[in-house]
Amino acid sequence: MTTDDGSGAVAVTPERAYHSRIGFVADSPNFPGEWNAVVEKVKIADELGFDSVWLGESWGYELFTSMADLVRSTKRIKIGAGIANIYSRTPALIASSAATLDERSGGRILLGLGPSGAKVVEHWHGVPIQKPVKRTRE
Repeated sequence: MTTDDGSGAVAVTPERAYHSRIGFVADSPNFPGEWNAVVEKVKIADELGFDSVWLGESWGYELFTSMADLVRSTKRIKIGAGIANIYSRTPALIASSAATLDERSGGRILLGLGPSGAKVVEHWHGVPIQKPVKRTRE
């Protein structure tokens, strides 16, 4: 619920605030010691009642393996892929990976999909970025 006092500003009522969700983006480290620190931060966020944590994928660890690690390390927080690169995996592999994690997590997986960027896709994976909107819709 929101209220409008006529000033153009919208106030959030206590009922609305109670139902708000707060998430955060975790670091994307490249070294094991740094990953352990991320896991500890996410555990604390889980205990504090954060709704979600989002992991990116570019130069660091593989996304779905990292998400599985966080699923095993937490109890209730949702684990989001923000984003899973659609050029480095087939649509079937993305769906299979996400469905497996979602089932094993008790429905705590959030899936963001996107084309990433040229440096990652073309230079790292060696795949040309062609028709990203069409590819995303697949």
